[in-house]
Amino acid sequence: MKGYCINLDCPNFSEDKKKIIDIPDGEEFVCPKCGKRLVQYQPGESWIKKHLIWIIAATVVVASIIITLCLNISEKNDEILISTQSQPNEEILDQPDELLDSELEVKEVLVPEEKTQPDINKTQTPDNESDIEQDHSNIEASPDTILGEMKSLPVVVTNVIKYSFGEYNGDIIDGIPNGHGIMYYTRHTHIAKHDTNNPPHYAEEGDYFDGTWGNGDIINGALYNKNKELKERIFAPKPFNPVDLSKE
Repeated sequence: MKGYCINLDCPNFSEDKKKIIDIPDGEEFVCPKCGKRLVQYQPGESWIKKHLIWIIAATVVVASIIITLCLNISEKNDEILISTQSQPNEEILDQPDELLDSELEVKEVLVPEEKTQPDINKTQTPDNESDIEQDHSNIEASPDTILGEMKSLPVVVTNVIKYSFGEYNGDIIDGIPNGHGIMYYTRHTHIAKHDTNNPPHYAEEGDYFDGTWGNGDIINGALYNKNKELKERIFAPKPFNPVDLSKE
């Protein structure tokens, strides 16, 4: 047996009771130093061992609560699902037979009849032929009216005009350059004289101007030499009055 001495005067005494004395079985259970009776030593148990029963009981309670909550949630979900699936069927079953019969009759009446395509070969005659004749009379115009409108519009002609200083190839209105055209120069010439806001422009023999013309003279474009090299770009205002280049 094991024990510890509680005699304060004994050398085997230990305040923290860590000095354990081992007495063989069959011998008197006393301290070998002082002869006082020993107190039997009982090993201390851990906290977990002491409270093991309570720990197991608490675990069982918590687990049962969680299982109960899960079962309640699943039951509620099943009830909601069953109610949503059964509601349309219940509404249909609650309807009286007479209402169902009337719905079938309405559906039969609403079936559209087959539409016959109109015969394309057949011509539809108007109800009032005088109305059509009146409409045609409004559309038609007299020859004099058409000729008058045509004379009022400018006639653009692509042609060639020869001058003393060169030859023009391009659009012509009323006998003078108007629109896009090219002038080929055969001698030294002062060009675009109406452009007084910029320095004077001159063309030499072999040069040509490619650009836009208006009222008989240059408006904008580029002047090239005989080797097709750009000499200058000209941006001039449109002449206010028609220009007759044949007098240059």
